[in-house]
Amino acid sequence: MGEDTETSRNGTATGSRVIHVGDSLTISDASRLYKLLREAVDTEPALAVDVSQVTAVDTAGVQLLFAVAQAMVNRGRPFHINGRSAALNDAVTLLGMEEALP
Repeated sequence: MGEDTETSRNGTATGSRVIHVGDSLTISDASRLYKLLREAVDTEPALAVDVSQVTAVDTAGVQLLFAVAQAMVNRGRPFHINGRSAALNDAVTLLGMEEALP
C-alpha cells in the first residue's frame, strides 16, 4: 500500500470520498490504512474504497474492509467497494464473506 494509497472525491451528488488502496491490502498495510479509513468513517457522509489494483490481500485486509463497511452502515452512511480485484474476490470467497461485504 504505502505510496499507492490516495484519496479523491467522486462526481456523485453525495461527494463520496474515494480511498484508493493501491496494490496491497495485508496485515502490513492494516495500521496505516486503518488510520485513514477511521478518519473517513468519522468525518465523511459517504465513503468508497477502490480496490481495483489490489493483488495481495489477506484476512486482516478483508477484516478491515468489513469493519469499515459495518461502521458506515451503523452510522446510516453509504459505503461502497469499487473495482473488486480478482485477488480480493478470491480472499472474500475463501473466507466465506461474499454476502458480508457490499
